[in-house]
Amino acid sequence: MTTKTGYELLEEITLTLNDAIFVPNSMLPERYHDNKSGGRTLDGINKVYNREVEASVERAQLKAEKAKRIAAYRAQVEAQLIEFKTGQEEVHITYDVNADKLYRNEQVFVGGMISGGVIDAEDLEDRVCYKY
Repeated sequence: MTTKTGYELLEEITLTLNDAIFVPNSMLPERYHDNKSGGRTLDGINKVYNREVEASVERAQLKAEKAKRIAAYRAQVEAQLIEFKTGQEEVHITYDVNADKLYRNEQVFVGGMISGGVIDAEDLEDRVCYKY
């Protein structure tokens, strides 16, 4: 027999109660309704809530990152526009590239091209490129 600490017992009780307590749809906001079973357990309510919170937090982070990048780009352009007026031929901007996000976007784009019938998956098998 294993001995559990008080924290482990409390966690086990919390998980059991969250799965045992059922809240009918009539007591829940519309977005939390589960029409299949007529309500949700506390665990189900927590899952829906966490999905909503994570999505809104992610949107806020993306918005803050975008604002930061725009401010940096604006500063670069303004600094170079002064030089541009004095004879510089081009304005160059150093972009902040998120390699993981770029890769995901490329994968989604190619997946859309395949599912849209623009290209075939077999076309890509012959042209594998490795980028280091």
